[in-house]
Amino acid sequence: MSKKSLPEILKEKRNVAGYTQSETADLLFITRSTYNHYEKGARTPSMDILLKIARLYKINPLDLIAPLIPSEYISDFYLPTNNIPAEYATCNKKLLSTLQHINIL
Repeated sequence: MSKKSLPEILKEKRNVAGYTQSETADLLFITRSTYNHYEKGARTPSMDILLKIARLYKINPLDLIAPLIPSEYISDFYLPTNNIPAEYATCNKKLLSTLQHINIL
């Protein structure tokens, strides 16, 4: 089973929510063209936009960030797909540190 790319996730979540690209862009306060670039993979959303998208679709932001992390960095982390349990707080700090180190944040 292969990992979905961020563009695939964005399109899937938008379709499940029943939004057009224009409606999604309006809700995120960006242009439709910009959102279209995200779904095509031509541009990567900023962390601010990724967090807004996660809030819009009521999903864990890590589900959007995980596809952006090179696989060699993933093995040390547990990336939950639901609410983040308290016992993973240390892991999340380590993840944020690594994301900053590889210039994702």
